[in-house]
Amino acid sequence: MTSANEPQDTFVFCGYLMQDPFLKDFKGREQFLLATIDTSLRCTCEDFRSPTFDEFQGHTNATLFRTIAPDPVEHSGYVLSGYAIDRAWLTAVAHRPAYCEEARTPWCLYRYAAYARRTRDGLQRLGYDVADGCFEHLSILHNCNVSLEKILSLGGTLNRFGLFDDCGSARRFAEAIHRSDIDEPHYQMPVVWEVFGSSGDDEVA
Repeated sequence: MTSANEPQDTFVFCGYLMQDPFLKDFKGREQFLLATIDTSLRCTCEDFRSPTFDEFQGHTNATLFRTIAPDPVEHSGYVLSGYAIDRAWLTAVAHRPAYCEEARTPWCLYRYAAYARRTRDGLQRLGYDVADGCFEHLSILHNCNVSLEKILSLGGTLNRFGLFDDCGSARRFAEAIHRSDIDEPHYQMPVVWEVFGSSGDDEVA
């Protein structure tokens, strides 16, 4: 059984990645089991480093996301993660195709997701990451030199996975970090991602 990304949904499910297990004892984040979207910290399986260019209602999926959940058994050493993008962000940048200098992730890349279907994958919501809207899958929370003190002051506490528990906190942080240093290129258009995965200890690196 599948469920569509209905127009009223707050987040649009974009697909799956096979990534490194959650990061334990990551420098500066030792208290977390990082379940970040950042593919430079949690590398993707080699089979997931190129797009499949699937077509959905005339829109091409040119991202690294797979729209059908892969079988983790076939990718030993990696764990299955699912990601949904903030619909409000897509709306905000819809008329700004060149919203940042040297943008590598134009908003139109995610048009396909409105027509894709999420499979019954058994994944749980782990929380919300905040990433650079220009450079694909670069986490502002964990890979842009933002201190935990600043995260706490701008958005609130993070859960055991190094993510915000609710999208409201993630959005507050995204808005605040954008205003706090407008000259920092990674803060020009921060985007909130809903993160799905397994919360089991076997997911830890």
